[in-house]
This record gives sequence, structure tokens and C-alpha cells, in this order.
Amino acid sequence: MTDLLTVEDLRVTFMVNMGRDPLHAVDGVSFGLAEGESLGIIGESGSGKSTIARAVLSLLKISQGRITMEGREIATPQKHGKAGSYGVQIIFQDPHAALNPRVRIIRSLVEPLEIKGEGTASSRRDAALEMLTKVGINRALADRYPHELSGGQKQRINIARALLLRPKILVADEATAALDVSIQADILNLYRDLQEEFGLSFVVITHDLAVASYVSDRIAVMYLGKFAELGPSKALATTAAHPYTRALMSAEPEALPKHMQSTERLVLRGEIPSPVSPPSGCRFRTRCPIATERCAAEAPAWREMGPGHHAACHYAEEVMAGRPLTTPEPAE
Repeated sequence: MTDLLTVEDLRVTFMVNMGRDPLHAVDGVSFGLAEGESLGIIGESGSGKSTIARAVLSLLKISQGRITMEGREIATPQKHGKAGSYGVQIIFQDPHAALNPRVRIIRSLVEPLEIKGEGTASSRRDAALEMLTKVGINRALADRYPHELSGGQKQRINIARALLLRPKILVADEATAALDVSIQADILNLYRDLQEEFGLSFVVITHDLAVASYVSDRIAVMYLGKFAELGPSKALATTAAHPYTRALMSAEPEALPKHMQSTERLVLRGEIPSPVSPPSGCRFRTRCPIATERCAAEAPAWREMGPGHHAACHYAEEVMAGRPLTTPEPAE
């Protein structure tokens, strides 16, 4: 099957410290997205997840690599397309900031259609009201202002606005992080319903492994600008091949009595290094409990560990086999 979206060797570099130093926000990432597929990209803050989202949307210029949509080149270092013009739309993290507080909801909804010159004023309003119904919002709320609605309602409205442009790919950039847990579940279920109804492909950017696992067919684990692991959601949940993935999994809370919880608890030491000066060799080695001299001297290759399952770790086979990675708790 031909991928709907293809990202090849994507690199995004920003100049910092008065233009003296390059910050490698994304440093050589490749992946494809098939029609109707959901891809989750997870990692800690500063890993480069949102930078990938903005590159795919042409919201920033890429430094190296190529992004294609249905075989059509949409971004290279020499070519910077118009955001949202290739069938990709985004839902941002903050539902409040994404809406103009000075205009009514209906105005925010029809504005993208006006910009594209689609239909008449009457047909645009009808389309907006119909889309509100599809995302579970009462049409009567269309004439209210954003401050009169809850966070969950506003995020549904942001989803409706994105869908009005009939995108093929919807990027959700931490789109549930600012919502209550119960509302998060509603929005995630809405994603799945909309995916089936509209045949959407999703890129879900999140720091929450549970969110990614629930809505994604595949998950990419990102660390310091690079993918550490990429594979089917079920494969990562059962046979993770990278210590960082194992660490993220062990950090997930378990709603069980203490005696029934899993025994492995991998606590990462220190903070994520600066992308201005990343570690030599494996970028995760400064926090990895099984790092060796080889990890400092040699960058691990991106290897296939199973069907559609890749990882960048010298000791991936041992990690998949269940080698204990638990680090001792610090003394009190």
C-alpha cells in the first residue's frame, strides 16, 4: 500500500544563542502514514514531537529532507508550502487559545471556508452547523462566545473547524492534555468515530503512552530529536525493544493494589540533554541503565526487530527478551 504521507530524513534546525549555535530539534526522522491509519508520536517535552507536526503542516521551514503527500512534494529545504493547503489540518493543545474570544463560534467556523472561497454565506453556515452536530455539539451553541463554553466543548469545535476543510490527515498536537480525564476519553472516542466516518488518517502527538496506545495503530517513541523505536502499538506494549520505551511503560500508573502491580519500575536519572549539544553515540546513553562504552562510541543503527517494528539500540534483542532494567531507588 502506498503511503498517503511520507517523511524522509526530516531535519529541523534552529539557531540559538544569538545565532551562534544550532539546535537540532528534529535530527533525521523518517516515517510513512497510510490512508486511514493512526500514528502516535510520544516522548518527553523537548523531544521534537511538535516540531514534526509543524513541519508536516508547513508551519515552519525544514532544514533537510523531504515531505510528500500522495506522491506530491510539499516540503524541502528549498520549498515551503502554504500551511494546510495539502489536506492536512491541526488541532492544537489549548482549546481556549485556538478560538478568537471576540467573535461568536459560528464566525470562527465559517472563516476557513470564506478564506478558501467555498460556497455562499448560507451554505457555509449550514455546513458549519452540520459539522457541529457530527462532533456532538448542539447547534444552539453556534451563536455563543468561546468564554460561554467548557474546554471540552471548545475542543470539539476546533475539531469541527478542522474537518470543514475536508482534510485527509488530522494532526492532534497534545489535543487532550489541557482537558479533564473524563473529557479526554470522550475526545479520544470522538477521534475514532470520525476516523471511521471520514476515512481520516491521524498523527497523534502526545507525552501520554496510554493515549497513544488507545488511538494509534503504530507508535513512534522519540528522544532528543530522533526516533528510538517505531512499531505496531501491540508490539511495543508486549515486546518493547528500547530501554526508553520500557521506561515510559513503567512510568504508566496502574489502577491496581500495590501487591498486584508490576515489579519493574525504571526511574530515569537526570534531565533530557540539550539538543544544542547532544551526547555522542546513543543519545539516550546518559540516562540509560544498561549503557556501555560502546553506546558512547557508536550510534546504534536503525534496525528491524520484527514486521514493521524498528529500534535504535545496540542491545535491542536483550531488551525484547525481558532483561531486567530496574535501577535501584536512591537512598533516603
